[in-house]
Amino acid sequence: MIYLPKSNFKVRIGPYQYEVIYSHDTSSMSNSYASISHNDFRIFIDPNQPEQRRISSFLHEVFHGIIECSVLYRLLEEKDQRVQEEDIATVFGNSFY
Repeated sequence: MIYLPKSNFKVRIGPYQYEVIYSHDTSSMSNSYASISHNDFRIFIDPNQPEQRRISSFLHEVFHGIIECSVLYRLLEEKDQRVQEEDIATVFGNSFY
């Protein structure tokens, strides 16, 4: 089982260190549980989610970060987009709890 700290923390994704912030304002999307900002190196997680959803949301955003700083991002841009980044991150995020 994966456990997340109760307060804000940091995580390394590739060569970058991201700050993980618990915040009710996760993104401009109304039904978003979490979001990642590659420009600011921050991951926002809604703290009001049940623990398992917070873990899944955190992993989902980490996988977005992995995709962004890896060859996967370039491969997805080159392909016909049948497999979307969001789908990949969701599958990985839901696989670890």
